Amino acid sequence: MKFLISWLKEYVSIDESPEELADLLSLNALETEVVSKDKIDVEVTPNRSDCLSHKGLAREIEAIKKSKNA
Repeated sequence: MKFLISWLKEYVSIDESPEELADLLSLNALETEVVSKDKIDVEVTPNRSDCLSHKGLAREIEAIKKSKNA
């Protein structure tokens, strides 16, 4: 599923580059690759239906960032 990084930024602060964001997600939860400078492609598995929207993926990014800083 493709997500626009600019839309994700409406819900969560993203300071990382698209490549760093893709790596962050791939290492922690979801297989991700960069499509363009403002678009990532996330492979959402059936058990992660909470990440099927921009808001849901933003929550996941925020949770990963918080656990990384803790």
